[in-house]
Amino acid sequence: MKTGTKKILVTLATLAVLCGIAFVVLLKSVTSSAVQLDEDVLNQSIVNAPNVKLGNQVKISADLFGGKFMYKQMKDVDGYIIPWSDVYASYTNSGDNWYQGNAMSETNGTTEFAENTNQKMMHFYKPDGSYPSVANELEGLTGNTNKVMEVAISFDKPYDMQEVVGFLPTNLNVAWFWLEAENTNELLDMAQVYGFEGLQKPISGVNDKEVYAANYSNFLAGLDKLQNKTSKMADMYAKYSELSWNEVQVKGIIVTGQEKNLKTIANHKFIRASEIGATADIVPYIKPYK
Repeated sequence: MKTGTKKILVTLATLAVLCGIAFVVLLKSVTSSAVQLDEDVLNQSIVNAPNVKLGNQVKISADLFGGKFMYKQMKDVDGYIIPWSDVYASYTNSGDNWYQGNAMSETNGTTEFAENTNQKMMHFYKPDGSYPSVANELEGLTGNTNKVMEVAISFDKPYDMQEVVGFLPTNLNVAWFWLEAENTNELLDMAQVYGFEGLQKPISGVNDKEVYAANYSNFLAGLDKLQNKTSKMADMYAKYSELSWNEVQVKGIIVTGQEKNLKTIANHKFIRASEIGATADIVPYIKPYK
């Protein structure tokens, strides 16, 4: 074989090896980014998705340089599973990941609705916040419609967990506890509040307080994983990792239940504001939890 031909073959073989190495490096890098993004989205949903459950992940696109995911979401409203807006996320092989923090919304000019669901979106009001007006939509309930619904209740001041659990009648569910919010004086949407899951469907043989303690532990674990992402997450982890679940101060809750049961708490003194969110008509073949 001629010397020139040998050089060409060696060069081609070297290029093939280098291309193979580059392919493996890119594949490992992009796979690692995808896994990290999935973990981040899950942890974000644990600390920052009031009464929203993350569903199946759908891969929209993927190559050696990055990709996009779509996550289905849903709400559990007293045993009625209601579709919620999808959220989107993207990743790159350089680790430049992005994910949508909340459901996209549409408005009729006065009210916000979750995109593609026709379900109303809720807001929280800070206990010490100054607002032009404060909604108390519980007061407008008649108690006569055959519906289940979720309601965001903002307290008049922070309360400890024992007080919060004692506020409510046993025929309502505490779906979520609000602990922290972004530093703003504006009305808070659900992307701006942080807290942990409560309990809707009772678990046989397990005390409700044990469930709250476990969910609070999940909240701390989520903050721990996210504390290197933002100073807000780091500050919250430093604060709440020093507190047990029954020592925290709660600024508000999301409750679910039948309208007739929600009507009974409409005028309680601990309620500063209330906004109704997702609702569903009760049907004979789906029994509410309570």
